[in-house]
Amino acid sequence: MTGSGVLSRAGVLALLLTSAPATAAPGSCRVLTRDNVAGCATQASPALASAAHGARAAEGRVTAAAPWLPSRPVLGVSAGRATRAGDRSALAWRAELGQELELGGQRGARGELARAEASAHKHVARAVKRDIATSALLLYFDAIAADEEARLERRAERVAARVSQVVQALADGGGAPRVEADVAALGAAKATQARLDAERRGKRARTELGFYVGQPEARVAGALEPLPRPARGPGDPDAMPEVAMLRAEQRAERARAETFRRQRVPNLTLSLFVERDGYDEQVLGGGVQIPLPLPHPVARTFSGEIREAEALALRASSRAEERTREARLRWSSAVLEYDARAKALAAFSPERVTRTERTLEEIATEIEQQRLAARDATVLQQALLDYLRAHVAARHALCRASVELSRASGQPVRGGAR
Repeated sequence: MTGSGVLSRAGVLALLLTSAPATAAPGSCRVLTRDNVAGCATQASPALASAAHGARAAEGRVTAAAPWLPSRPVLGVSAGRATRAGDRSALAWRAELGQELELGGQRGARGELARAEASAHKHVARAVKRDIATSALLLYFDAIAADEEARLERRAERVAARVSQVVQALADGGGAPRVEADVAALGAAKATQARLDAERRGKRARTELGFYVGQPEARVAGALEPLPRPARGPGDPDAMPEVAMLRAEQRAERARAETFRRQRVPNLTLSLFVERDGYDEQVLGGGVQIPLPLPHPVARTFSGEIREAEALALRASSRAEERTREARLRWSSAVLEYDARAKALAAFSPERVTRTERTLEEIATEIEQQRLAARDATVLQQALLDYLRAHVAARHALCRASVELSRASGQPVRGGAR
């Protein structure tokens, strides 16, 4: 078999966008949370269903390799009219039963090949399931982050609108320059655009996530809480789906080469016959047929097929070693990324975030009571919003890093507690 590549996130999404059925999700998947989004996405995935069908097809080849005999017995019957000079004609007939036998162990080699191919297809399905769960969780956190950003931008829009009203009232009464009222109005318009952009990002993320679960647009609930950190990394890289798939492919190609070698052993065909010539002469007998081996290129010796299978086995082994190194590197990189994102989030103390939110709400009041100059309000408001946006971004980045760390650990990716 040829190597089957694990679907990337873009490949999985493209397949889902073109072939996902627009059917209603099961009741448990109508609202997606961190705990159920991975299961809902894999349950509704046509890509995973395709991989599962491929695994079942490979199991069919295992069943096809099980029969003891390489072919059915052949029964031949012939009849004719026998005549002699001067005599009357008589009925002549012949019945023969033949059976082909494999003596070179071809059945065992075919079974080993079929089992190795079936194992490779199962690992492909595991890899597809893991990638779909990873992509669904990433999109889920994208949607939750966009919703939090939209809530923050709506708050900022309300604050900016109130600041604009206060500054406009001051300008009308001569308490502030007209230009400051214009700047405050521009700030309110900019806040509206920021809110619309955040809502657009949220709708896009929910739409993409909806295709994973068979909905026009997903409904999400929850908070930006990262996945539990895996207790350990990939202890045995060969257990990773992409590595295990290539190891199974290597075994399959070696079994294929062995199958071709055993096919060089000629199959015997045993036959038994009974014959009557129509003149009271009956013959019982048997026979053996053996194909004559001829050298290459006069006849087929499977030398080219054996060389090809051996080369493909070596290629699968090299690719498995490459994937093993990539798995170790991915785990190390994911740990570094997760730790860095956790430290970045720890820099945002809950008390300071709460104080920043309160200060943002009080800007308009401070201007109205003339404790804050209108010209300073825009700069202060932008600084407060940048801090709160950075807080949401840090939480979002840690959630995404936790998904990548879970994927790199080699364990099944799922959202709930382990």
